[in-house]
Amino acid sequence: MELQDLPSEIFFRIFSFLPPLELAANVSLVCSFWRSFSYDDCIWKYHCLSRWGYWKRTQDQLKDTEISWLEFFKKNCIRNFSFLILGAEGGGANTDPRLSDVQTKLQQGGLFNIEVFNLRMQTPTLEYMQQFNAILFFSYFGFDQVSVGNLLGEFVEMGGGVVFCAYGNCGRGNRLDGKWANRKMDPLVLGNTSRTPNLALGKVHEASHPILDGIESFNGGEQSSHGDGPAHEDATVIAEWSNGRPLIVELRVGPNRKHPEIVGLNMYPPSSDAAHGGWSSSTNGARLMANALRYVSRPAY
Repeated sequence: MELQDLPSEIFFRIFSFLPPLELAANVSLVCSFWRSFSYDDCIWKYHCLSRWGYWKRTQDQLKDTEISWLEFFKKNCIRNFSFLILGAEGGGANTDPRLSDVQTKLQQGGLFNIEVFNLRMQTPTLEYMQQFNAILFFSYFGFDQVSVGNLLGEFVEMGGGVVFCAYGNCGRGNRLDGKWANRKMDPLVLGNTSRTPNLALGKVHEASHPILDGIESFNGGEQSSHGDGPAHEDATVIAEWSNGRPLIVELRVGPNRKHPEIVGLNMYPPSSDAAHGGWSSSTNGARLMANALRYVSRPAY
């Protein structure tokens, strides 16, 4: 008898005992048959009702009647995540308007529990960084490149996710050194800064990728600042700028390379609301950054 010949009730019973992270991340990779069960709405209904009960589901249905039980589970787990914006800006405080703009845009993208840390002021500790599920890193001014590179390298090796943005890939004074550089964790190869007015989202290699969910348009603004270097040789290019350079890439560096620990967004995160030449805030940059942070976050379901 083959596994697929067993009654579906047996699979439901077995899969309902599995931790949700194991169910979503590993079981779905075994084969197409197991994948279909790992996404079965009845199994996720069981996990949701076991954790939150009927009341929360009813309240959520008032807002979105089309949501599946799996999406409901993801949506409510993400509320318990926390995120860190790790940027080097020149305002002299964590309330620098460009850092605050990125925080606001991530909130508009649907994220909660977002803290800001200005690397221009000081260097965080690993213990502080470990509070967060994922970190968005970008640099405009100088910072302690070796120390921060060591810390972010450790963070990734311990299971954290990083979204890596400009100008970290387009200027030696802005790059990450230390463990990050030594272990070749840069998703985008170091190049020079390129500014081309009003670049847009160009060729898409993976249209169904979660980072592109809900992205109808993206425009880099008057400067469209980005690095002119290629993607890391082991990275996967998800989408390009309209000039053919990589815009979104992912790099898996862990021992089993199943989880996307690092995503490269070849863009400067502050929008046109806070930075001259920033990406156009009338397009979907907020959702793009929020999607990327969700994607690299490894939930502890």
